[in-house]
Amino acid sequence: MSFWFRVASTVVCALLLAQPVPVFAAPTEDEAIRDWNDLHALREGLKEKVENIVPSYAPNIIGDEYERILPVLDDVTKKDIPGITKSLEAFSKRYGSSRSEIDDVFKSIVTFDWRSGKHPTETAGAIYEELAKWIANIRQARLDKAEALVREAEGVEQRISSFSSQVTEANFVELKDKLALALRFDPDNAKAKEWIGRVDKDMKKAMAGIQKAIDEARWPGHYKSFAGPGNPDKLAKSAMEWLQNDESFRTGKDPDHTFAVAVRGDWVSAKKNLLGQTIQWGLPIWAACHNQAEKKENVARVFSLTILTKEEAGIDKAPPWTTVWVGDIMRMRISNVPKMGGGRSSRGGLFGVLFRLALVIANIVVGLLLAVSYLKPKVPQLDAVYARILPLRNSLGVIALVLGIVAFLRALMFFFSPFADILPQLSIIVGGLFLGKEILLKKPAGVVPGEEPSSAQEKAAGAAAKAQEMLRTHEAQIDQIERHQVPLGIACIILGILHLFAGGGLLF
Repeated sequence: MSFWFRVASTVVCALLLAQPVPVFAAPTEDEAIRDWNDLHALREGLKEKVENIVPSYAPNIIGDEYERILPVLDDVTKKDIPGITKSLEAFSKRYGSSRSEIDDVFKSIVTFDWRSGKHPTETAGAIYEELAKWIANIRQARLDKAEALVREAEGVEQRISSFSSQVTEANFVELKDKLALALRFDPDNAKAKEWIGRVDKDMKKAMAGIQKAIDEARWPGHYKSFAGPGNPDKLAKSAMEWLQNDESFRTGKDPDHTFAVAVRGDWVSAKKNLLGQTIQWGLPIWAACHNQAEKKENVARVFSLTILTKEEAGIDKAPPWTTVWVGDIMRMRISNVPKMGGGRSSRGGLFGVLFRLALVIANIVVGLLLAVSYLKPKVPQLDAVYARILPLRNSLGVIALVLGIVAFLRALMFFFSPFADILPQLSIIVGGLFLGKEILLKKPAGVVPGEEPSSAQEKAAGAAAKAQEMLRTHEAQIDQIERHQVPLGIACIILGILHLFAGGGLLF
């Protein structure tokens, strides 16, 4: 039995060995050319879409128009790359997976005719290699850009943590936007995923801290040991006037407004000549400013500045100022900053407030007197007021004139701003001249007969005579005011009201 079993087994094996073994046929020339052209078409299609976004030679994102770039990359990643990858795998199984290997196979199959147009002008190996590299570049470019955006977010965080003035909602929004953008390039970026989840919490904590610091901050005031020369109040006043005038030349929708200055330290040598002599001095100051947006939030920026004198040999430690050096910055509540350096008001403390009220009252009184013919019949409620001021018409005119002149000289001599309050000053000077003309042109009382005039009396008489001569010379022009006294009076009243509520700025 075993004999016949061995015979049968031998016959079966022989029959099996006699069957033909199937083999995979090599691609024909036409098939190879077709595969070559298909590969070229895939490369050209990808090129048309992403050539200006990710180059074929490097994993770089070109440009920063991310709202245009990302939709294209997302579309290519979802729709094109899977199909291209599948085609590359099938191609590599037939022809090889390296440039040299592919080109060798094609040389054995295809008779090249570079001018025929039957196949691309680049070798199949070169196209395969570029296409595979391009897909890898797209993937890597997205990863690299995500990492770059995370680093940019770290830069924003560093800025926020280094400067209290940078702890703003806008900066936290910028940080969060960069992280969100990083995740659009690489949804699996671990740091961006973890960080973006806590940005809102970090912002809330930081903003609360900065608001607390702003609430607690207090105006430093003048340096208590200031050695001079110069009065700190007057130096601060002149510095603020210079800063305000400098701001008036700037443009912008929401310009800064400096409203307080204090002396921060002693004078420093800002510049020296070759002999070591100081030719420019600097005065360290604090300067508080705000724009309209900050004013609504009751927040002021306080700068550490050094304001500089002119530059010349033998320069004094005194104004006029020419420029400033800018140092650190802090923020505090506007309500915690006095209106002027040293704790005084913006126009010279209590005296400045009284002077401002005097200008207001003088303008209103002069206006009422000039416009009496118009206002008295129309506003009978003013009868009691007119009963008191009309008999004093001439005297009140002289008082208003003197007040206007003194106010102008005060602004010119002490605040380095000759145009401060100029309109209310001019209005009472002009109105006062007209109302007080009779007194001003009256001959002054002479010397008592039989007495020798003193030098003071002689000087006073001479000055009065010169002033009256000037008034007589221009008497005709002063009389012309009579034709316009009602409009002038209304203007004085309006200027008085404006100065009451908007005084302290340029012109008003």
